[in-house]
Amino acid sequence: MSRTGQKILAALREFGDVLATGEAMEKHFTVRTHVMPAEPAEYDGPAVRAVRERYAMSQAVFARLLCVSSGTIQSWEQGRRAPSPIARRFLDEMAASPEHFRARFAHLAVPTAGRPLPPTPGQRGDKTDPGGKRTAKKTRVKTNRA
Repeated sequence: MSRTGQKILAALREFGDVLATGEAMEKHFTVRTHVMPAEPAEYDGPAVRAVRERYAMSQAVFARLLCVSSGTIQSWEQGRRAPSPIARRFLDEMAASPEHFRARFAHLAVPTAGRPLPPTPGQRGDKTDPGGKRTAKKTRVKTNRA
Protein backbone atom coordinates (compact mmCIF):
# COMPACT_ATOMS: atom_id res chain seq x y z
CA MET A 1 0.00 0.00 0.00
CA SER A 2 1.17 3.53 -0.76
CA ARG A 3 2.29 5.96 1.92
CA THR A 4 -0.81 8.10 1.22
CA GLY A 5 -3.07 5.08 1.59
CA GLN A 6 -1.44 4.25 4.93
CA LYS A 7 -2.04 7.81 6.17
CA ILE A 8 -5.69 7.66 5.14
CA LEU A 9 -6.22 4.34 6.91
CA ALA A 10 -4.49 5.59 10.06
CA ALA A 11 -6.70 8.70 10.10
CA LEU A 12 -9.83 6.59 9.63
CA ARG A 13 -8.78 4.30 12.49
CA GLU A 14 -8.21 7.32 14.72
CA PHE A 15 -11.64 8.68 13.76
CA GLY A 16 -13.24 5.30 14.47
CA ASP A 17 -11.56 5.07 17.86
CA VAL A 18 -12.80 8.53 18.89
CA LEU A 19 -16.27 7.72 17.57
CA ALA A 20 -16.33 4.53 19.66
CA THR A 21 -15.53 6.44 22.87
CA GLY A 22 -18.56 8.67 22.44
CA GLU A 23 -16.51 11.79 23.19
CA ALA A 24 -17.16 15.04 21.38
CA MET A 25 -15.36 15.18 18.03
CA GLU A 26 -14.30 18.76 18.79
CA LYS A 27 -12.09 17.45 21.59
CA HIS A 28 -9.90 15.57 19.11
CA PHE A 29 -10.44 17.18 15.73
CA THR A 30 -10.99 20.58 14.19
CA VAL A 31 -14.71 20.72 13.47
CA ARG A 32 -16.20 23.48 11.33
CA THR A 33 -19.88 24.10 10.90
CA HIS A 34 -21.31 26.18 8.08
CA VAL A 35 -24.89 27.18 7.49
CA MET A 36 -26.33 28.19 4.13
CA PRO A 37 -29.28 30.53 3.99
CA ALA A 38 -32.44 28.52 3.46
CA GLU A 39 -33.56 30.37 0.35
CA PRO A 40 -31.88 32.77 -2.07
CA ALA A 41 -33.13 36.34 -2.19
CA GLU A 42 -36.16 37.27 -4.25
CA TYR A 43 -35.46 39.14 -7.49
CA ASP A 44 -38.02 41.35 -9.18
CA GLY A 45 -37.45 42.95 -12.59
CA PRO A 46 -35.45 45.97 -11.42
CA ALA A 47 -33.26 43.77 -9.18
CA VAL A 48 -32.37 41.43 -12.08
CA ARG A 49 -31.67 44.42 -14.31
CA ALA A 50 -29.45 45.98 -11.60
CA VAL A 51 -27.27 42.86 -11.40
CA ARG A 52 -27.00 42.66 -15.20
CA GLU A 53 -26.17 46.36 -15.53
CA ARG A 54 -23.62 46.14 -12.72
CA TYR A 55 -21.60 43.97 -15.08
CA ALA A 56 -22.42 46.12 -18.13
CA MET A 57 -23.88 43.17 -20.02
CA SER A 58 -26.56 43.16 -22.66
CA GLN A 59 -29.54 40.90 -22.11
CA ALA A 60 -28.14 38.54 -24.78
CA VAL A 61 -24.72 38.22 -23.12
CA PHE A 62 -26.28 37.85 -19.67
CA ALA A 63 -28.57 35.14 -21.05
CA ARG A 64 -25.60 33.21 -22.49
CA LEU A 65 -23.83 33.47 -19.13
CA LEU A 66 -26.83 32.03 -17.29
CA CYS A 67 -27.57 29.46 -20.03
CA VAL A 68 -31.07 30.79 -20.63
CA SER A 69 -32.66 32.55 -23.58
CA SER A 70 -32.68 36.31 -24.05
CA GLY A 71 -36.47 36.08 -23.78
CA THR A 72 -36.12 34.62 -20.29
CA ILE A 73 -33.95 37.54 -19.17
CA GLN A 74 -36.42 39.96 -20.74
CA SER A 75 -39.37 38.32 -18.99
CA TRP A 76 -37.53 38.42 -15.65
CA GLU A 77 -36.74 42.11 -16.07
CA GLN A 78 -40.31 42.93 -17.11
CA GLY A 79 -41.69 41.03 -14.13
CA ARG A 80 -43.62 38.49 -16.22
CA ARG A 81 -41.62 35.58 -14.75
CA ALA A 82 -39.47 35.09 -11.67
CA PRO A 83 -35.97 33.58 -11.81
CA SER A 84 -35.66 29.98 -10.59
CA PRO A 85 -34.09 29.34 -7.18
CA ILE A 86 -30.75 28.32 -8.75
CA ALA A 87 -30.72 31.48 -10.91
CA ARG A 88 -31.54 33.57 -7.82
CA ARG A 89 -28.70 31.92 -5.88
CA PHE A 90 -26.30 32.75 -8.73
CA LEU A 91 -27.60 36.34 -8.83
CA ASP A 92 -26.94 36.51 -5.06
CA GLU A 93 -23.36 35.40 -5.63
CA MET A 94 -22.86 37.86 -8.48
CA ALA A 95 -24.20 40.71 -6.34
CA ALA A 96 -21.98 39.74 -3.39
CA SER A 97 -18.68 39.27 -5.27
CA PRO A 98 -18.45 41.62 -8.26
CA GLU A 99 -14.63 41.61 -8.38
CA HIS A 100 -14.51 37.82 -8.53
CA PHE A 101 -17.14 37.55 -11.24
CA ARG A 102 -15.72 40.38 -13.36
CA ALA A 103 -12.40 38.49 -13.42
CA ARG A 104 -14.17 35.21 -14.24
CA PHE A 105 -16.21 36.80 -17.04
CA ALA A 106 -13.10 38.38 -18.53
CA HIS A 107 -11.48 34.93 -18.50
CA LEU A 108 -14.54 33.26 -20.08
CA ALA A 109 -15.12 35.89 -22.75
CA VAL A 110 -13.99 34.99 -26.25
CA PRO A 111 -13.30 37.75 -28.76
CA THR A 112 -15.58 37.38 -31.77
CA ALA A 113 -13.95 39.92 -34.10
CA GLY A 114 -17.39 41.25 -34.95
CA ARG A 115 -18.82 37.82 -35.80
CA PRO A 116 -22.11 36.94 -34.14
CA LEU A 117 -22.05 34.16 -31.58
CA PRO A 118 -23.75 30.88 -32.47
CA PRO A 119 -27.29 30.63 -31.12
CA THR A 120 -27.99 28.85 -27.88
CA PRO A 121 -30.33 25.82 -28.06
CA GLY A 122 -33.48 27.79 -27.18
CA GLN A 123 -32.79 30.53 -29.72
CA ARG A 124 -33.21 28.31 -32.79
CA GLY A 125 -36.32 26.59 -31.58
CA ASP A 126 -34.61 23.22 -31.34
CA LYS A 127 -34.00 21.21 -28.21
CA THR A 128 -31.11 19.22 -26.85
CA ASP A 129 -31.74 15.67 -25.70
CA PRO A 130 -29.96 14.32 -22.58
CA GLY A 131 -27.16 12.91 -24.78
CA GLY A 132 -26.38 16.37 -26.15
CA LYS A 133 -27.75 15.76 -29.65
CA ARG A 134 -30.00 18.34 -31.20
CA THR A 135 -33.49 17.31 -32.12
CA ALA A 136 -35.88 19.20 -34.34
CA LYS A 137 -38.69 21.11 -32.73
CA LYS A 138 -41.91 19.16 -33.04
CA THR A 139 -44.92 20.91 -34.46
CA ARG A 140 -48.44 19.77 -33.97
CA VAL A 141 -50.89 20.00 -36.85
CA LYS A 142 -54.54 20.46 -36.03
CA THR A 143 -57.03 18.68 -38.18
CA ASN A 144 -60.75 19.15 -38.27
CA ARG A 145 -62.60 15.88 -37.97
CA ALA A 146 -66.19 15.71 -38.89
